[in-house]
Amino acid sequence: AMPRRGGKRIKRRTHQAVQDDEEQVPRSFVFRRNKTDLSIVGLVTDLRNMMKPNTADKLVERKTNRMRDFVDVAGPLGVTHFMMLSQTTTGANVNMRLARVPRGPTLYFKIKSYTLSKHVQALQKRPIDVAPLFHSAPLIVLNNFVDCDKHFKLVSVTFQNMFPPINVERIRLSECRRVVLVHLDKETGCVELRHFAIRAAPLGVHKAVKKITKTRIPDLSKLDDISEIFGVGAGGFASDSELDDDEAHVTLPQNYAGRGNTRASQSAIRLTEIGPRLSMELTKIQKGLCEGEVLFNAHVSKTPEEVAAQRAALAEKEALRKKRREEQERNVERKKEEKAAKKAAKLERKRARLEEAANAAEAEEGDSGDAGSESDADGDMGEDMGGGARASAGAGGSDSGSDSEGAGGSDSGGSRAAGGKGG
Repeated sequence: AMPRRGGKRIKRRTHQAVQDDEEQVPRSFVFRRNKTDLSIVGLVTDLRNMMKPNTADKLVERKTNRMRDFVDVAGPLGVTHFMMLSQTTTGANVNMRLARVPRGPTLYFKIKSYTLSKHVQALQKRPIDVAPLFHSAPLIVLNNFVDCDKHFKLVSVTFQNMFPPINVERIRLSECRRVVLVHLDKETGCVELRHFAIRAAPLGVHKAVKKITKTRIPDLSKLDDISEIFGVGAGGFASDSELDDDEAHVTLPQNYAGRGNTRASQSAIRLTEIGPRLSMELTKIQKGLCEGEVLFNAHVSKTPEEVAAQRAALAEKEALRKKRREEQERNVERKKEEKAAKKAAKLERKRARLEEAANAAEAEEGDSGDAGSESDADGDMGEDMGGGARASAGAGGSDSGSDSEGAGGSDSGGSRAAGGKGG
C-alpha cells in the first residue's frame, strides 16, 4: 500500500532519475560481408546471441549494402562496434573484422577454427537451457594480456569496450549469468574466445536433498521411512559441489538463480560452455574504419622510412580528399544559389506577365467603356434628327394643305364669278 502522511498519499517512486546510463552501454552490429557458407550464417547467429541484449539480433544484410549504409544507421541507434565476418571466394579462409564506429580502429582476424553452439551442446551429457541467459549482458574476462605487445593491448581494450562496464555498487548478482573469456596464447599469438554459462550449486547439502530441492517431491508410497530417500549411511557422502576446487566456493552476497542459492549461503560456481568457440590469429590493424594507416601487419614488416613514406602518402591522400570535399561543397552551394536565382527570375517573369495581363484587361475595359458612350451619343443624335424630320414633315403638309385649299377656293370662287358674269 502507498504510505500516507496527513491523510494524503505520498508517491515514493515518482520522478526518480534512471540509474543506468544507456548512452554509455556499447552496442554492436554482427553481420556478414559478401557471399558465405551456411556455417558462417550459423556463426553469425551464435555471435549475436553472445552479444545479446545489446546487439541487433534481427539485422538483415543485403548484397547491395555498403559499409556507408551500416555507418549511417549506426549513428542514430548508438551502435559503437561492428563485428564483420567474411569468407574468401574459395571458401578456404574465414576472416573477422572488429571495428570501432565511426572512426576506427579496425582489427583483422583470421579464424583458424570455430565451433558452433549446437555442436558444443551436442557433446555435453546434460546440456542446459540457454534461453533465459540472454536477458542480461555477459561479463568479459581477459586472460594473459599482461606484458604483451602493443597490438595485443589494443585487442584487449577493443574486446573490453565491446561489453558494458561493471559497476560494483549497483550490479545485481542475478544478472551475472554468462561470461565471455578471451585468452591470449603468447607462444603462438593465437586469441581464443569462449562463451560460458555461470551456474551456482549450494554447498553442504546432501545429494538426495539437493535432488529434492531441485525437482518435484518424490514418490514416498513405497518407502517405510523418509530416511530411505537418502540411502543407507545418509551422512556419508558429499555433494558434487563439494568435490570442486575450494577456490570456486563463494558466499553469495545476494540471491542467485537456482534453488538453494540464497543470500549469505555458500555455493560452488560452475561454468558450462554454451558456444561459440573461436580460435583466431591477428593479421592486421588499421587506424580508420576499414581504411587508413596500417598500424600492424603480421605478414609484412616495414622500415621506419617506409612507414614515414606511407604516412606521407596517406596525408596527401587525405588532403586531396579534403580539397575535393571542399570543392564539392562549394559546387553544391553555387548550384543552390543558381537554382535560387533561376527560381527568383522565373517568379519575376511570372509576376511581370501577370501585371501585363492585368494592365491589358484594364485597357480593354476602358476602350469598351468609351465605345459604349460614343454609341449612346450617336443614338441620341439619331433620335433628335428623326424627331426634327418628323416635325418638318408635319409642318410642310399643313402648309401645302392650306395653300392648296386657299388656291382651290379662290379658283373656284373665280370660276363661280366668271360663270356669273357669263350668265
